[in-house]
Amino acid sequence: MAGLHNIEIIQGSTFTLEIQWKDASDTPISLDGMLINMQIRKSFEDNDTPLIDLSLGNGITYTGDIGGMIITIPANITRNLKQSTAKYDIEITNGDQVINLLRGNVNIIGEITRWVLSLIHKKVSWS
Repeated sequence: MAGLHNIEIIQGSTFTLEIQWKDASDTPISLDGMLINMQIRKSFEDNDTPLIDLSLGNGITYTGDIGGMIITIPANITRNLKQSTAKYDIEITNGDQVINLLRGNVNIIGEITRWVLSLIHKKVSWS
């Protein structure tokens, strides 16, 4: 059964999540030869294009520790997400076996700071 873990993503900020997959006795499980995928969707029933679609080498990397992975969504991608609540899961595929490792809600929080492409400077003096 998949673990449950809710996450927050802030628009315009780089999102990272480090995970280490372990068995019931707390021993890390090797990810060698396995495929890893993560999708974020508006809802579990949503069949439209995912809001985010990551895979090993495309937003998911190994940490170097047995069973370790890092999920990264760069700021230029999170900037385009709308403030909302969505759903995600992470699946690991080993041959014919698909394991739903982690799932939960995604709270997408609106960005407050806006980047201005050009600035107009005006000198103001107070007397």
